[in-house]
Amino acid sequence: SLLIAGHETSSNTACWILHLLATNPEQQAKCRAEADATPTPSYKDLVAMTTLVGAVYETLRLYTIIVGPAKKMTRDDQIPGVPKHTYVLPNKTVMGRCPMQFPSPEKFDCSRYGKGQHGKMGEPHCPFGAGPRICVGYALAQLELVALLHAVLRRYELFPAGP
Repeated sequence: SLLIAGHETSSNTACWILHLLATNPEQQAKCRAEADATPTPSYKDLVAMTTLVGAVYETLRLYTIIVGPAKKMTRDDQIPGVPKHTYVLPNKTVMGRCPMQFPSPEKFDCSRYGKGQHGKMGEPHCPFGAGPRICVGYALAQLELVALLHAVLRRYELFPAGP
């Protein structure tokens, strides 16, 4: 599962990011400006690109790639009405589109994460999980997606495929 998770999730996320940037030219322009500011980025440069990193987390907020894992309730009413030992599967798609957590939840806004209001890794919807069971490859996934965006946006302008 590690091989599939590390390959399929990143490629699916990349497709959604490119689609969202193609259909949101203002956000694409902001991401391109950040990419153009550093023609040959180092590792430190890539992880510091808040707009490109924001595009990754904003995409994962709107289009959840990994649904699970289920969590076992350790006590009664940990979630009101859910008894102890019940398995609960958080709905990350609904969490990522919650207007209480994300103003204008349907809007693709790469700057949400640069403002720091949603944590370093999108804590309100935890696209990579959290705590001791966080995805072992999250740093690599984030780095490869930002590097891909950097390379694509420095060379190409993205347009929607349809009318």
